[in-house]
Amino acid sequence: MKADPFNNVAEVTERLEEEYPSSNLGNKERPFDELVYTVLANRTREEYYQRAFGRVKDLVKDWNQLPDVEDEDLAAAIGDAGLGRKKARTLKHAASLLQNDMDEVSLDFLENMSTEDAEDYLLRIRGVGPKTVKCVLMYALDRTVFPVDTNCARVGNRTGWLESSARRYTKAQMHRIEERVPSRLRRSLHIRLVQHGRRTCTDGKPHCDSCPLNDLCDYYEANR
Repeated sequence: MKADPFNNVAEVTERLEEEYPSSNLGNKERPFDELVYTVLANRTREEYYQRAFGRVKDLVKDWNQLPDVEDEDLAAAIGDAGLGRKKARTLKHAASLLQNDMDEVSLDFLENMSTEDAEDYLLRIRGVGPKTVKCVLMYALDRTVFPVDTNCARVGNRTGWLESSARRYTKAQMHRIEERVPSRLRRSLHIRLVQHGRRTCTDGKPHCDSCPLNDLCDYYEANR
């Protein structure tokens, strides 16, 4: 019978912290900033979405102006971060929803909501999924949640943590994974899995020989 792969989650976190001592991925302290940042990050490379965030901020000096920005102008600002029209629609819908509900384009009110209620509110935004929601909750609201992005999923699938080969997870699936990771480790482990997926456990051909987790990895064992 295969051992529970979550039994070594603390060891995995410790190894990855040694490998990646920096925990700064450029995420934002204000919730709406983080929402914009994470939406822009969808399906693109880090340097592209970071530049796109700067261009969007240059275009929209005050988020309260966002509902009135032309879709074409917003998509152009998103530019090489990709999916410009789709991401523009998501951001415009978020801004319009908040303006209608709160009379301002801000998510600061989520600080006074439970994690579950804040999550449910964010999921009302068309185009926003569980990973984006949990990033806002973790980075901007300091909640002990565990986002599973494509990097986390890839590392999890290869090491055998995650039984599903899915690249994206539903709200229920993400909650089940989250429950298996101790709350004190969630933020650090998520950040390091993102870093590890970008640098070592890459899409396509991973760099298994230099991986600090290769002795714990099903993929490495099967392909060595």
